[in-house]
Amino acid sequence: MRDLVWGSAGEAPEACAARLAGTLDIADRRWRLQDYPRCFVGRQAVEHLMQRLRRPREEALALGQALGELGLLVHVVQEHPFLDEDLYYRLAWSDTLDRVDAADLWRTAEDLLPSLSASRSYRGRTFDDCFVGAEAVTRLAERHGLHRVDAWLALHRIAQWGWIEHVTRSRPFIDGHFFYRWRGFYRWRGRRP
Repeated sequence: MRDLVWGSAGEAPEACAARLAGTLDIADRRWRLQDYPRCFVGRQAVEHLMQRLRRPREEALALGQALGELGLLVHVVQEHPFLDEDLYYRLAWSDTLDRVDAADLWRTAEDLLPSLSASRSYRGRTFDDCFVGAEAVTRLAERHGLHRVDAWLALHRIAQWGWIEHVTRSRPFIDGHFFYRWRGFYRWRGRRP
């Protein structure tokens, strides 16, 4: 995927995401009484990439999909891959978050996530030693004075590194009522939960 981005955009995927953050029509949007902060429309992003890179629609779509597979672009509720449709997406990029001390965020996650962990049930099944994604986002945002999107992004990045995982390993990190486990404790001690 990284090669596809380099070939289409002529820059590293992270640089491409940063550039898109400054050129796409990113705004707070609303759909069915739900607010989605700092997002853009997939179809408009494809058209923007076509014009900016002078590429056909299929290549612009493939570039967006590659950024999605690399975790740099996500559907706002993480239900769709990047599509050339009127769906909302968000870049996993934030100038605000990049100004926060990463080591301080890491220490917060290391202290916070295990403290939020408990046995939880869903549809008759019990999941031990897990936390709720939305609760973790709320607490991280409060502790560092971040917007929810930035707190989600910090946890999303930690999940991409493999330190947070969904209890059934079927979902990425979502700011919602989904159960996750903190794997950092077990990694350092050489065992898995």
